[in-house]
Amino acid sequence: MKKQLKIGVTGPISEVNFGDYAMFVNNFYELNADKIYIFSYNKGFSEKIRDDYCKNMNIDTIEVKLKDNKNNILYNEEENKPKVGFLPFNYPTETPLDILNRIDNLSEMQKAIRDMDILIVNGGGYFNHLWNNSLWRSDMLKKIIAPILLASQMRKKIYFTGNGYGPFDQSEEFFNYTFNYLRNTTYGVRDRMYSKKYLEKIGIESDKIHFIPDDLFFINDRILDIPSSNVDNLLKNKRYILMELYYPLEEIKKYRDILKRFSDNIHKRYGLSIIFVPFDFERGGTWQGEYLAEQLDNFYMYDLSDSGYLPIQDIHNLVKNAELVICNRYHAFVLSIALGTPVINLIKKVCDDHRYYFNKNYGLLEYTFSGLDFNEMDYIKIDLDDALKAIEEDFDVIVRKQKELYFTKEYSSNKEMLKKLRVDYFSKIQLEE
Repeated sequence: MKKQLKIGVTGPISEVNFGDYAMFVNNFYELNADKIYIFSYNKGFSEKIRDDYCKNMNIDTIEVKLKDNKNNILYNEEENKPKVGFLPFNYPTETPLDILNRIDNLSEMQKAIRDMDILIVNGGGYFNHLWNNSLWRSDMLKKIIAPILLASQMRKKIYFTGNGYGPFDQSEEFFNYTFNYLRNTTYGVRDRMYSKKYLEKIGIESDKIHFIPDDLFFINDRILDIPSSNVDNLLKNKRYILMELYYPLEEIKKYRDILKRFSDNIHKRYGLSIIFVPFDFERGGTWQGEYLAEQLDNFYMYDLSDSGYLPIQDIHNLVKNAELVICNRYHAFVLSIALGTPVINLIKKVCDDHRYYFNKNYGLLEYTFSGLDFNEMDYIKIDLDDALKAIEEDFDVIVRKQKELYFTKEYSSNKEMLKKLRVDYFSKIQLEE
């Protein structure tokens, strides 16, 4: 009789942001687990996603609770209020013991982890200095890490799926102490650029590190069979550019005339409208979209409020049918490249430079177009105005040039190889006992 497989999952799976929650759902559909424990820092949203996508699965959601770290609260002496932003350069490093001692619902988490066979550390780009050094993300990161430490403590097998690692910068000691504490661990990396090198720099052995494509490069067919909920009117009788921008709202307002010119010109010259798709609420995209909807003609906005998040099948449908995608976010880039839709990614800075997004975005192109002559500057742009002007003037050339790569046998064979890597990696997880 086959043993029942019980799996725990941790990661930024509590985020409304499309890329974070969607990787979590997509991986669930790949794992034929008999029991799943979700370790969450936003239990309400995790349960909503569970009910919408995983209602027939045997799932328990456990909220990871941490006691306040008094050293983590910086006070403004005049107002006696916590500061926001980033921690100081010499912020004390928390060891695994410090994090374990902060777990407020320790017995609840221990009981769940004792019952499971394997812990999955879901994909994403959160093992870096940005997350560890941000006042509002730092505790989220510790809540993601807490079940990993407990699983290691109990000698459970741990599998990281398609994660990006680094830059570690001043947080290198923290990640050194965290990752070198772990036993029975296999690290999945979603690029062949710098992630493996960051892990090796802190002492992780090369044979524990395995390249797999991003967790959303291939969407499970059962998810795509779910009817799209909010796209029919957007797609009706429209040729469109899909746009996703989450520059700060004040920056968007400065770009107002540039975007207005672009919207008018692409409609006049090419008959194209804009469908704006926010990946998250408020500063994550809806504020920007609502502002532009008041300013631009031939502009349509996807409404997140109906579902409370961006459904996977909806954005897949919208990207697949777009003439071109213009985006800031990495996962809009991933879906476009995977679906063969022409795309321009407007790279954003993280901690004042492009390293974080360059590793992800160029890393995606490197493995998708392996063996092909491609120029990353055709896909990744730094300046919004320059990018939009180029599209206005040479839309047909940009689209044709990218589609030539999508139609090559190398692109197709690379996708077949990448699919096999993902299937083999998840099959290995399934076979663990």
